[in-house]
Amino acid sequence: KEMGYSSEMWFHPKGAGARAHMDPHCKTTVSFCFSGHRKWRMMLPPSEPHSDGYFDGEVYGIRNPSRRGEWQPTFELDAPNGSSVVVYPGMIHETLSTGDDCSSSISQTFEVPTPAAYFRAFWPRFALVGEDVAGCGHVVEALAVLGSRTRVKPGVEQAAREAGKAFAAKVDSDGDEVISDAEIKAVSKGYPLEELKSFHDTDRDGHVTAKEVEESWVMLATANYRAAKRMRGGPEL
Repeated sequence: KEMGYSSEMWFHPKGAGARAHMDPHCKTTVSFCFSGHRKWRMMLPPSEPHSDGYFDGEVYGIRNPSRRGEWQPTFELDAPNGSSVVVYPGMIHETLSTGDDCSSSISQTFEVPTPAAYFRAFWPRFALVGEDVAGCGHVVEALAVLGSRTRVKPGVEQAAREAGKAFAAKVDSDGDEVISDAEIKAVSKGYPLEELKSFHDTDRDGHVTAKEVEESWVMLATANYRAAKRMRGGPEL
């Protein structure tokens, strides 16, 4: 969906590339390499992201020497001519042209499918970034509430758990503690079923339970609460 509407062309001679950075959007990116050879390195932001953010090269400690050593890439990929690399939102990534020929590529973003399970796993840290992927809260909230357009109020765990349990019970219309596909579709306002299930099915057994929906609500509410407190400079949870 929308692929081709946000294309970027990149040309890098040997030794050139892009400093480690985080993209400022909520879409997945795919980069197609058409010539040359490029090395990619990537990492997630740490569980307690730095308040200076992840603009070009910040993670190297170029501007703030105290950050030196923060760049610890988890993934290193070689992308030769004819290859493609997928970069999820919030992933800090760096590129370097390593071949003798100029490296050329086209990067495109796409919205569907949403990396739902990825957002579920890492939103507690993404919410604390303060920019870039932290602006994807509306995407994560839509997934957490099964596309129902219900609002999740930031809060401490006890209040969040009570609200999440009440929401899950409302969706679980037959009270069997399992949220069926039919029950999801009844509230989802047309949101893709597989993405909603991927977000909530944290044990990967193919089923969404009321408890999993409750836990997703708690995750989002407490993560957003921590982020709001951090922005105001107050104590966190």
